[in-house]
Amino acid sequence: MKNLFFFLIFILSTKINFAISGISETPFSEYKFDAKECKVILHHKSRILIPSYTFYLDGKLYEGEVNLKYREFIDQLDIVLNNIPMNYAANDKTHVLESGGMFELYAYGNGKLLTFEEDKKISVQLATKYDIAGGETFKLNTATKNWEKKTLFANVADANVQLPTDKRDMWNDNLWLDNDGQRDEVFMDTSKDLSGKMAVVQVYNSTTYNDEEIREQAFKTMNIDEMGIYNCDKILNDETIPLAVEFKLNTSNKQLNSVIYVVYKNRNAVLTYYPEQLKTDFKLLANEEFTIFSVAKDGKIAVVDKTFLAQFDVAKFKNKKVLMPMKVVLKTPTSKQELAMLTGL
Repeated sequence: MKNLFFFLIFILSTKINFAISGISETPFSEYKFDAKECKVILHHKSRILIPSYTFYLDGKLYEGEVNLKYREFIDQLDIVLNNIPMNYAANDKTHVLESGGMFELYAYGNGKLLTFEEDKKISVQLATKYDIAGGETFKLNTATKNWEKKTLFANVADANVQLPTDKRDMWNDNLWLDNDGQRDEVFMDTSKDLSGKMAVVQVYNSTTYNDEEIREQAFKTMNIDEMGIYNCDKILNDETIPLAVEFKLNTSNKQLNSVIYVVYKNRNAVLTYYPEQLKTDFKLLANEEFTIFSVAKDGKIAVVDKTFLAQFDVAKFKNKKVLMPMKVVLKTPTSKQELAMLTGL
């Protein structure tokens, strides 16, 4: 696989505002279709499979036009720019999650949010460059800002520990092969219409992509029966080394007073720290390549010096004080691409 970039988040409830820097959140794509249709939607390399007669409105089966709103969060900066927390509470502990892919989906009819028919689900075959092992489906609780596991074993203690690297996902995520190892090129809707007749079958040919693209592309399949934000996650390795850190800005002798992001280049998560946490709660994984950057309220970016990080050995500074030099970026980034270049992502 190609280089995989991953993130760690340790987050409080504070929301970071990137609007000042001119960088907007990920926009939704909209897809309109008849609710009676069996629909397959291509969103870049992902597929959204929707059976006919899937939705209800005001307690009744909905048969009108559906307006589906959908977006994906494909990398670390999407997590940051969209203010997405990565907390998961289980076994009397708050865990940090490592993601293998994330999306948000809502369906509307007559201007109202639709609900799912009791026996219907949407299958999202999410194309991702984060092919983590041991992923499970999580849904974000927008009230508590915590992720909730959507599996049969969500409340079992043994099911909420870090999984080994060779652990397979909790579902079959290879959408290109059937049970006999053959190419799966057909999606069939076996739903029935109101008269009891079998709905029209819609065929999707997977040869939209060539063989090389298929071999290089990882997919995570999530079957959903509620609207919201979904994530293929696993609990992140918490074998970290505690440090007491201070950040020295190259343009000022003042103490840093803004949010800090720790971004590991081989993990799909974000660690977020606040000034009051730096001396007591700051931790790093050893033997990992990472970058650290800060975002001020005015949108200014400061990045820990790359030369310093290149020679910094985390393991040698356990429970010790570390002074990390940061370079303030004079030009405020106005796009996600600029922010990626400035932060080394």
